[in-house]
Amino acid sequence: MSRLFHCLLAFAALLLVAGVARAQPVPPDATQPATPDAAQPDVPPPATGVVIDWQIVNRFRLFRDEADFRHHAEAARGRTTLEAEHVLEAATDGAGWARSMVTRLCLDPLGRIADECMRDGARENYLNPADHRVEVRLGGAVPADATCTWRFAAPDEAMPLTASAPCGSAPIRARR
Repeated sequence: MSRLFHCLLAFAALLLVAGVARAQPVPPDATQPATPDAAQPDVPPPATGVVIDWQIVNRFRLFRDEADFRHHAEAARGRTTLEAEHVLEAATDGAGWARSMVTRLCLDPLGRIADECMRDGARENYLNPADHRVEVRLGGAVPADATCTWRFAAPDEAMPLTASAPCGSAPIRARR
């Protein structure tokens, strides 16, 4: 399976295991007799009404810079392709949107796709990248004071990348 799929599984597991709600005692299992002396561990309940919003950053691999991708994505939002082209044209006074971006594409000087490309500050194989930049955030019914701890790891990875931040803050970015 792909590294991206494994990262998404790790996100989902983190959300379900760690939760964003405060920890509460788990009711005793009805199949086992309850002992009054047994300490009940604090286990957070499963999160409900919360979703992980994620996206690949700079999804159009031909663009070296994320800003160029976002410029096109914003022009296309809620528009047909022709309408988006008109928005891009108007922004350049008719000079053409490609004029300012052509030197920032993953192309060699002859216009061929480069084997390697420096994209958003990292050198990567254009056709078969080892990883992708992702942006994740929690959406839905997120408690205002909740802190999220994100863990980005592949199954065979010994040292996962972790990041903690208030759940309602800016998205977390990672290269995975």
